[in-house]
Formats: sequence, C-alpha cells, structure tokens
Amino acid sequence: MRNVPTVIFSLLLILSLPLALRRGGPAGRQFRFFVFNTLCEIQVWDDDPLKVGGVVSAAMSELQELHDKLNIFAADSELSQLNRSVPGEYFACSKSLWQCLLAAQEAYELSEGAFDVTVAPLMRLWSFGKEHAERLPSADELQACLAAVGFDKVSLDHKSRSVALTMPGMALDMGGLAKGYALDRIKSRMEGAGLNCYMLNFGGNIYCSEKPPPGKKYFSIGIRSPEKSAELAQTLHLRDRFVSTSANYERGISLGEKKIGHLLDPKSGYPVATEGSVTVICSKGIYSDIFSTAVFVGGRELADKLSREVENTEFVWLP
Repeated sequence: MRNVPTVIFSLLLILSLPLALRRGGPAGRQFRFFVFNTLCEIQVWDDDPLKVGGVVSAAMSELQELHDKLNIFAADSELSQLNRSVPGEYFACSKSLWQCLLAAQEAYELSEGAFDVTVAPLMRLWSFGKEHAERLPSADELQACLAAVGFDKVSLDHKSRSVALTMPGMALDMGGLAKGYALDRIKSRMEGAGLNCYMLNFGGNIYCSEKPPPGKKYFSIGIRSPEKSAELAQTLHLRDRFVSTSANYERGISLGEKKIGHLLDPKSGYPVATEGSVTVICSKGIYSDIFSTAVFVGGRELADKLSREVENTEFVWLP
C-alpha cells in the first residue's frame, strides 16, 4: 500500500534551498535529497558542522539502501525478488525486510485488515503507479485478485528469518510503511551520534526531536487543507512526536475526466471514497505511516480502537 506524498509539511522548512548543506539559523543546517521517490529533508541544530555532515551523509546512505531493498518498482530489489518467488517456497530475508514484514503483520492485526501489504496485485489491477487507466476492473477480475490478497496468506518462519507467499499471484508492497520504518531507523542513528535537536521529513512523514530549535518551545507542523492545498488548516505544536497524513486528493489515476483516489480497501478491493484527510500523531515512526493509511481506510471506529490500544496515539480529522 503506497503512502500519500507530501500532504503534511513543516513550517520550519525553507523549501527554496538547494540540495546542499546550508545555514538556517543559529547552528541550524538543512539537507534536502530524493529517496523513496520523494523529497526528504533533515534539519539539525548543532555547533559541530563536521559531525552533522558525517551523520547526515551516513543517514542518506542508509535511506538509499532501504529504498533499494524495498522498492517494488525496481526489478532487482529484494522485495521484487521476493515477489517473484515460487508460491509456497521460503525466501530468506535481510534484517530490514524481515523487520518490515513483522511490522506489516502487526499492522494487519491491529487494523483488522485495513492495512495490508499484500495489496500489490490490486494496485496493479487498478493501474496505480500510472497516471491514466484504460478501463476499470470488472467485478470478476476483482474477486479473482482478492484470492491473492490477505496477510493471513503470508507464512513467516521466525527461526530461519524467511517468508513464503502461499498463493499464486501474491505480491507485497511496502510503500505504506517504508518511510515510517526509515524514520525510526534514522532517529536511532541521529541520537546514537549525540544529535538531540533535529527534524526529519521523509515525504511528509515527520519526526520532531524532544529538544526544540534554539529559542523555541516546540516544532510547528502545519496540516494542509484538503480543500485548498495552498492553505494550512491547522498547526500542531510538537516535541518527540511522529506525524503522518493520508488523503486522496493528490495521487490516484484518471479514467477520462474521472479521478480515482489511490487508497484501496484491501477487503473489498475498491478505492476508498472517503474525502478529507486524517493525520496521526504518535510515538513510533512506523505506526505513524501505517496508522494514517489504515484509519483513512477503516474510519473513525478504527481510529478510536488504535487510540485506546496504542499509547500516545491520536488523530486529527479534516473534512
């Protein structure tokens, strides 16, 4: 399941800066680069530019490595190799892919199937990944495709750290959790290196450190209006929190003059007709990425369930 691109953005980012190290205030430095097919940014406040540069360079390399493993559109990625594996045969996973599979299983169970990485066959059937579709799938095609969808059809062997896709035609898409997983990884790298004042923004999936920028009490994060994308509908004041938003207004496919949103219900096989947006604020990057998609599909009842069951999780709905 693919995540929405930059539907939430930080008021602190200076988007006109080139893709290089630049001063952005007292000991503030900003790096911008492309990975996961989107704009990513790291902003750090620290007095040691050499340390900052070294840590960010290593973080960028780590992000590119993750992208190369999890990219469903690259034939040589580890995920694509898994998707080509023989049904029922176990595929040995790297540590990164295995951790993503465990997170995907947890998400499937927590969301009661609203989030499901096995949705890749449906994404192909609906022509998502392209700008235009020649036609809509038939009911019979959807039913046939749904036979290969469902994480309960994925078999995990914890002892050998391997996975089997048990049904013909199965394929996984990690787009709905990859950036959230990356946030957790890079947060650990930054803090392990002694950097404690920074912000990560991976295509609209954001983390704000516990320590705010100099002279500030918190980070200010703006949520775009679903109706007027150039305007902010709400501003969040955060520290040590992850933020992600899902909506249907920026991506999807066109069939003639009809626009179809890109978020699919993995149970029915049909695109979600919900309008507006849902933003999640929580304490894990992978949860922020997963929950924003899951709740946009599953609705307010699922949001209430996740808020009760997952500590420090809350949602903001915009019509």
